[in-house]
Amino acid sequence: MPASATTVSAAQFVLRLAALDRIIDDALSTAARSATVGRAALAVLCELEVNGPSRPGRLHEITGFTSGGVSRCLDGLVEQSLIKRTYGTMAEDRRGVQVAITPKGRELIRRFSSLVEPQLESSDLAG
Repeated sequence: MPASATTVSAAQFVLRLAALDRIIDDALSTAARSATVGRAALAVLCELEVNGPSRPGRLHEITGFTSGGVSRCLDGLVEQSLIKRTYGTMAEDRRGVQVAITPKGRELIRRFSSLVEPQLESSDLAG
């Protein structure tokens, strides 16, 4: 009995995710070099690079981490000088924290992108 179109479509989606997963893992391990950057930290860096400075609450939404998990992730990125935190700079909330990517973090994202983009272009994974 042949699979339904929905089943085939879902299976193709899973196969594409698996291929992307391998590409991301390989590129991340090469691009990070001596930095310790996992997938969630990579997502944080990408969010900050693409959308600019953010509050930790927004980063919680992206990573799915608890607020404590986001804090630990950010602590690690700050220790590696990949991001910086600023305090009391937001007019609407003087206690608020804002997180921004640093030049070192941008360089890591640039290296990562230079490894991933050619693989996406040479495959059917980009779209």
